[in-house]
Amino acid sequence: TKEQVSFMVFRTGSILIVGKCNEMAFAAASAITDALGDSDYNPLYIYGETGLGKTHLMYAVANYVANRNSDIIPIYTTAEEFTNDMIYHIQSRKMSLFRQKYRTSCDLLLMDDIQFLSNKVQTQEEIFHTFESLKNHGIQIIFTSDVLPKDIKKLEPRLKTRFESGMIADMSPPDLETMLAIVKQKAMEKSIIFPDNVALYIAQSFGGSVREAEG
Repeated sequence: TKEQVSFMVFRTGSILIVGKCNEMAFAAASAITDALGDSDYNPLYIYGETGLGKTHLMYAVANYVANRNSDIIPIYTTAEEFTNDMIYHIQSRKMSLFRQKYRTSCDLLLMDDIQFLSNKVQTQEEIFHTFESLKNHGIQIIFTSDVLPKDIKKLEPRLKTRFESGMIADMSPPDLETMLAIVKQKAMEKSIIFPDNVALYIAQSFGGSVREAEG
């Protein structure tokens, strides 16, 4: 539908092709746009191998929500950037500003590569309290990771249970038909024209890795 296409448009104009490999994650992300903070989808935890569109989907949610309501302030960060930001504010003795940014001034938190939290005790502590504050105020949280919460090494049990408390959706490598559609979409975006047999060859050659196929 026109509504779905509007949602799927990435900030660069790229379309997310939906297939069996990502339909659950797409459906959950789409549902969030109509009911931010719904307890059934908060947090939304999307996991899967690199290059399958997890970040793409997060940006689609943020842009779609912000375009519909200019008063909503989404914050996108990675777990590594969150850690670096925290360290900077600790060194500057401005942790109150850091906490205001992520807990008070945030209407939608999107955090990528959450597996980076492995063994980072102080960052985990800060994310736990940020999570509690946002969740208690009905603020939507979306996490992405390469793995399930239970497979993140040296992650505090209280964080694992909170990451698992909402909706968990996987994104798996696309099947051949979906990969072929992705290849054709990428070609169209780049104004590249080639025969169907070339598109099929590319789709078959990279084991479902969208990023490698695009390269």
